[in-house]
Amino acid sequence: MKKSAGSIVNISSKAAVTGQGGTSGYAAANGERFSLTKEYSPEFDLIYVGTDDWGASGILHPLDSARIIPPDGANWLGGTYKFDPPSKAKGWLTAFNAEDGSVKWKFHTSSPILAGVTPTAGGLLFSADEKGLFYAFNAQNGKIPDFDTGSP
Repeated sequence: MKKSAGSIVNISSKAAVTGQGGTSGYAAANGERFSLTKEYSPEFDLIYVGTDDWGASGILHPLDSARIIPPDGANWLGGTYKFDPPSKAKGWLTAFNAEDGSVKWKFHTSSPILAGVTPTAGGLLFSADEKGLFYAFNAQNGKIPDFDTGSP
């Protein structure tokens, strides 16, 4: 897999990466926390990851503010953020080549993929999104298979 520095995208300055204050940026609101749906298929040497696509824009506090201890039970995000409304939350199911980290295929969903991702020995991949939509894919190429139920 390719090394990644995290979930921050559209950084307006390198200062955001180094922790200097007053820098604006856009980050995945629940980036790594919600990309816990990872599975590996030895048949295809692919790693499947379900994620959310929901963000927040914000400004980082100055570096010395990182020493601030928030009250018990409070969140400390190191800055001031405005989260996108939940209606903007989307999702992705992505298949990565386990050898080199390249993307084999991706599927965009209308809400976050927070459910488990289940590859099968029969070459199918199952998952669901936050709205309860169930998905079945060809695990190798990401195509949604047609099922003949035998009904006339």
